Amino acid sequence: MHKEEQLLAQISNNPKYKGKQVLIIGNEVHVLSTKSKITRTKLLTSLVNKYPYRTPLITFVPKDSVFILPQYF
Repeated sequence: MHKEEQLLAQISNNPKYKGKQVLIIGNEVHVLSTKSKITRTKLLTSLVNKYPYRTPLITFVPKDSVFILPQYF
């Protein structure tokens, strides 16, 4: 399992991240601002410069009350 996947498993149980969009890269977890596009752009730019050969994992950590239905094709 990659570092990002291990961090995702850890933060999914952390109430600090529930209901938020997060970005995981390397050993770092960042909460993405949903209000400011400029703030998100600055964060992504700085992380791309810091980790030029890594692809960030951007995901939403659902709250406990969220039910996600499987999608069948």
